[in-house]
Amino acid sequence: MSINADDLNFRFTADRLCLDLASTLGERGHRDIERLNTAEDLENWTVEAGLLDSPVPATDDDLARIKALRRVLLLIFEGMLEGLPPRKRDLHVLNDLAAAAPVGLQIENDAVTLRKVPVDGYACVFSTIARDAIELLASQPDTRLKACEEPACRMLFLDTSRTANRRWCSMVGAGCGNRAKKKAFNERNREI
Repeated sequence: MSINADDLNFRFTADRLCLDLASTLGERGHRDIERLNTAEDLENWTVEAGLLDSPVPATDDDLARIKALRRVLLLIFEGMLEGLPPRKRDLHVLNDLAAAAPVGLQIENDAVTLRKVPVDGYACVFSTIARDAIELLASQPDTRLKACEEPACRMLFLDTSRTANRRWCSMVGAGCGNRAKKKAFNERNREI
């Protein structure tokens, strides 16, 4: 199955920054859609994720480091779904990255407008994501951390619904939940 332009769009439906980073590798184990192919993709993702207000030049090393962080996040959170505790070396990676300064925050002269600015290049981006993952882990999200039930998707997300019964990565647009509802509707109508 080929990859189209829509497949490469970033997804921000996980309800956590660290899980949104994990979704930059889509359809893991199926089509393995890589959404961070270039340093420019990383620059765009940081802005679209709301980490920075404007793109900051990234290097190929920054791209390699964000992919390494993503790999650690996937190991930790997919392991949790299987009832496995995080490995010490993966927690060590998070702790090391989180030790750097997070993304900076400044206020404009109007005393209302906030700006998110880089501190020490992309180290602040890695730190902010690692801190988010640490906070999520510490909250023990066992019942709220889920993977999309669409076998080809499996995107990780935090179920923030009141009843904790969310099954799919998204119910809007081309989201898996919306597609599943349409498919079920069509099947019911076909039987009539």
